[in-house]
Amino acid sequence: MSACEKCWVDSQNAQHYMDLINERNAAGRPCTPEEQAGPGAQPCPSCKRMTLHQYTGEPMCGCKERNA
Repeated sequence: MSACEKCWVDSQNAQHYMDLINERNAAGRPCTPEEQAGPGAQPCPSCKRMTLHQYTGEPMCGCKERNA
């Protein structure tokens, strides 16, 4: 699974990263698929949202197609 780019930038270190994700999820404010994919994301071929992860090409939107 690819990292959430928004949480990674906001946490500034690996130790705080998972705490931040858990905190946001528990508060009912998880990052959007677009935020998770990062500013360099590409459009998903299935849903057309900018949700293909900027480094891995994983569709953060839940669609099955990946960036080749």
